[in-house]
Amino acid sequence: MPKFLSRRGVLPAAFVISLSLPLVGQAQENESPATSAQEAEAVSSPYSFLVGAGLTAGGDNLLKVWYEDGSSDKIYAGGLLDLKLGMTYQTEGSNFGLQSTVGYFFDSVDAENADGSFSRIPLELLAFYTHKKHRFATGISYHTSVNFEFKGLGEDVDVDFDPATGVVLEYAYQATPKVSFALRGVSIEYTPKSNGGEDVDGSHAGLYGYLHF
Repeated sequence: MPKFLSRRGVLPAAFVISLSLPLVGQAQENESPATSAQEAEAVSSPYSFLVGAGLTAGGDNLLKVWYEDGSSDKIYAGGLLDLKLGMTYQTEGSNFGLQSTVGYFFDSVDAENADGSFSRIPLELLAFYTHKKHRFATGISYHTSVNFEFKGLGEDVDVDFDPATGVVLEYAYQATPKVSFALRGVSIEYTPKSNGGEDVDGSHAGLYGYLHF
């Protein structure tokens, strides 16, 4: 004799099924943001930005001034403070990459009756190779807006130089994921725009610090 389920038995089963459906949907919703975050974290951008600053020395002596206390100061064509802003490109899993920067590079002396400065804007493109925390780079540095200026002591000197291209060698150590330190050398020479002026050696070496973000 066939047995039939009573409606009293069917209703609790249907009720349980209806309650389980929202719970399943809620579990899927809770998993979606975590999964999306993991996927976003897994896909990292090959681009990163940097700011940097360096202290350099070298090049021809452009100016020497003496102060009343007997001390002196000089301006060199390879000094002194180099500020940089730029970006790097390196795909995940690759040891090779590119770095491009724009900077402001200058040296100056200041006194009560005289001021002097030598400034330029370097545009650089470097190719680099990384091995663990070490990075080796080489490339070109194009200097524009090169200018030497001195005012005071009855003199007024203002000399512009032609844009110049130099060669860069750099070694960097990645101290932390966001901080690195570098030793670099640049070979470059400046030619005055005025006829008859002598070329100026602006080659220099320096210690740099970079902040990556």
